[in-house]
Amino acid sequence: MIPYYSNNCFETPIRKSRVKQLLNALASLRKKYIHVLHSTITQLPGGSQIAANHGQQQLEAWFESQEKMSDPVLEILTLQASPKTIFVIRLENIDHLQTAFGKRHHGKAIGYLSTFVFSSQKDVQKVVSKFHRDFGNALKTSFKLKKSPEFSLISRINKQFDSLKKKKNLTDPIPDALVPALEMLKDSGFRNVVSRAKQAKDPTLDNIITSAGLPETIVQPLLQKAVDGKILIRQYNITCTACRTPLARVPRKAAISEMAKEGVACPKCKTCISATSYQDCFVVADHIAGILDGSKWLGMFVRHKLKPYPQVSRILTEVVDGPNEMDLVANLDGDLLLAELKDCRFSIGHAYSFVGKCSQYKPDITLIIATQGVDSDVKEYIRNIGLQTYYIETLESLEDTFEKIFSQANTQTMSNLIAEIAWIPLIARALLSVLGVSLPIPEEPMGIAFGRRTRFSRRIPPWEP
Repeated sequence: MIPYYSNNCFETPIRKSRVKQLLNALASLRKKYIHVLHSTITQLPGGSQIAANHGQQQLEAWFESQEKMSDPVLEILTLQASPKTIFVIRLENIDHLQTAFGKRHHGKAIGYLSTFVFSSQKDVQKVVSKFHRDFGNALKTSFKLKKSPEFSLISRINKQFDSLKKKKNLTDPIPDALVPALEMLKDSGFRNVVSRAKQAKDPTLDNIITSAGLPETIVQPLLQKAVDGKILIRQYNITCTACRTPLARVPRKAAISEMAKEGVACPKCKTCISATSYQDCFVVADHIAGILDGSKWLGMFVRHKLKPYPQVSRILTEVVDGPNEMDLVANLDGDLLLAELKDCRFSIGHAYSFVGKCSQYKPDITLIIATQGVDSDVKEYIRNIGLQTYYIETLESLEDTFEKIFSQANTQTMSNLIAEIAWIPLIARALLSVLGVSLPIPEEPMGIAFGRRTRFSRRIPPWEP
């Protein structure tokens, strides 16, 4: 699987006059990394001569006719110590780049360097950072820059997502203080007890136990966990021990002792309260109460789990577009992801609405996330209309499913990217050179087509930061 993918742009313009310097930077980088493309060419009969000249010929031809030629892959690299991470370097037409850097140079017939990183491991930030630092230093030296060029994470634009960004939505930043609470709310038993406390008019321990329908031995530890996690606040209901009349709610036991010393009595039966005239009660903290309304916590939890993936450039939740309400939409490197979120069981009634939204917005990836599962007739209905959807029926499987979804997309991206290399002409040129004849640099890669769509054609949508 390929759970990790990122695409970055080095913010230094590449002009025709810099071809030799760029080749020098690549040669410097090859000394530190296993160079897959260059070494593959040199192993062919006649390949050493082709490898020596190919880069310069290819780049010069690209600068002469950018509109006709595919953007060239310059090198594929990996580390001896970490072969499970692949780095691809590509020269791209800057007119496609919609970042501030790109827009400054539109129309100038220049390129920029794009790096793609693929890894079968998720925690590769140190390796990725080192690679970009090494490449940046190589460019600094070769181009005689004062400092290494800046680089930024980029993603393909999705026009449908961009139109939805303008609609009303609730996508406020997730406070760091809420993250531990979201992780705890993932557990259905814990969430049930917290919800019972919120719904209760008088959230005493006895009332919560009765409402949850669970034994005290299960409820009490969950309540204590919620108190420790600052989701619930423990308070104390002062109750008359004789007639059971509720008298007051106080935040500390010390207040009850003070009232007992003062001789405070029940106004109904005149019985004086004592230091034991109370019941534990559990009040939902203010910062938690709001996210439990309408299951906002679920949207925040899913956003939190999507955040680590670099290919997820933007996420919107609770989007209102006319009569349609979308729980979550995201731009997944140019693909539109639409997710329906339900903190309950997903029934056929939910399915009709979901399918209608899929028909209108035509997402590339669809998800149904339901904490209590999905009815079988829903799956049959969606299958019969030909819609491919991922089902996440427990939050414990959320991350594994995300990894599967993104791995499939990343595999597609890497396959199409490698297919852009002119493998067949390279082999032909190397073998023919042994016989003393040559072929011109092809305008098209003549690679192998993969998958449902080629993501790296000249007709790709613009990119954004």
